[in-house]
Amino acid sequence: MTGPEHLSGTDRVAEVIKDIDADIIINIQGDEPMIDPAIVNQLIDTFEDGYVEMATVASTVIDNFDYVNPNSVKVMIDGNGFASAFRRETKDFEIGGYYRHVGMYGYRKEILLQFTKLDQTKNEATFNLEQLRAWTMEFQ
Repeated sequence: MTGPEHLSGTDRVAEVIKDIDADIIINIQGDEPMIDPAIVNQLIDTFEDGYVEMATVASTVIDNFDYVNPNSVKVMIDGNGFASAFRRETKDFEIGGYYRHVGMYGYRKEILLQFTKLDQTKNEATFNLEQLRAWTMEFQ
């Protein structure tokens, strides 16, 4: 078990892996038990690019229920394949530009440990989206 002081699942993962000898850490959240192993492998392959510090997965499969469901996190992707926004609520003028965020993250171990030393951002706390901490800090 992890300590009770953690603000997010990412913080809990960092506690668990701090003494593990690994370069890349993959975190599959508990509400994603049926992840296709090929998607996990694609996420791992992303780190072959030495500039990638952390990554997540988004699905093009998003339906009307996902658009209006605040428990379904939406992500907008820019032309370079980077997340440009994470939202629980959509904005009318943005409908059609969202992907469904999949609860899986990959990190370089040193970036994960650095991430968890950062203060929680205002947006992360307000929207309960831990990825906003990394996005605000401009991790790649």
